Amino acid sequence: MREKTENSIRPFIAHTRKATGKEKAYIALDESGAEVSIEIQTIKEHLENTATLATGFASKFAAGQIAGQIGLMHDIGKYSEAFQKRIWENGRKCDHTSAGAQEIMGVNGDPFGRIAAYCIAGHHAGLMNGGAESDSNDIVRSLEARLKKKLEGNLDYQKYMEDIQPVKLSAAKPVKCLTILKTQNGFFSMAFWIRMLFSCLVDADFLDTEKFVNYGKNYRNTGEPLHILREKLDKYIQEKKWLDGSQGINALRSGILKNCIEKGKKTDKNLFSLTVPTGGGKTVASLAFALNHAVSKGKDRIIYVIPYCHAANYSSYLLQFCRKLNSYIYFYIYYSVPCMTACFFRC
Repeated sequence: MREKTENSIRPFIAHTRKATGKEKAYIALDESGAEVSIEIQTIKEHLENTATLATGFASKFAAGQIAGQIGLMHDIGKYSEAFQKRIWENGRKCDHTSAGAQEIMGVNGDPFGRIAAYCIAGHHAGLMNGGAESDSNDIVRSLEARLKKKLEGNLDYQKYMEDIQPVKLSAAKPVKCLTILKTQNGFFSMAFWIRMLFSCLVDADFLDTEKFVNYGKNYRNTGEPLHILREKLDKYIQEKKWLDGSQGINALRSGILKNCIEKGKKTDKNLFSLTVPTGGGKTVASLAFALNHAVSKGKDRIIYVIPYCHAANYSSYLLQFCRKLNSYIYFYIYYSVPCMTACFFRC
């Protein structure tokens, strides 16, 4: 069924997709001005879905409450007349991120409001500099400029309040990075925490959007749980008979691997070192230690940090090995440490 979509009956929508005939359809204009039949995701649906996902992601580092609020308010600018005209009638592009940044700053104030505003203002263009109090126009790309930006439409986006009722955050426990700002690493901790929240928002936003436009399907695969990968690694080690070496270098390699497996299962949380010469099997041994330790301590991921000069060869070998286990590996440059590369893989 298709409905004529006059302005008076248009829902506030965040995303559209081609109509299939299975759900209620509406009429919108495409880029050529022709009428097309669409299915819709309302803004409220998208905000609530994003908030739920972001809360789950951030709960791992005790930030579920603020991440959920960020997710709930990140797209409230889409309630504006300009954005709705954009999506229904192929109108001109407009800023829909500044509204959420300004509103969440008004709800929470400093510091939580500003932290959240960083994430919301940058969730499409990327995190921006904080800026100076004198920043007040679009020429300066900073958070201060966004927070002072005069939005078009006479605040018509505030119709969001009919669907969303934000509540001021109350931190039951002090956020550690906020209590150490006067120490040497306080500002770095704050910046890193904001990036973690930003990552939770962007991933949640994209996952929910992807699921809608793909008719309920997510095509991403984040790999298997750690305990399954440990089982696969154990099987792979048995097939290769890497624990059965009895002479020479093979006996030494087997001993190193056995020791790493046992230590991984039994040791408590701590800082460990593994010193093994080239050819000693440290790639598999370190992975075996990491998987056994992570599973025994209920961890979710493993992070490899290796010298930059060895990154290309080592990372290539590690990637090939992980593919045999059906795991996924992602690479990041750790910018603050010279000549270091960090490898993160979700196992």
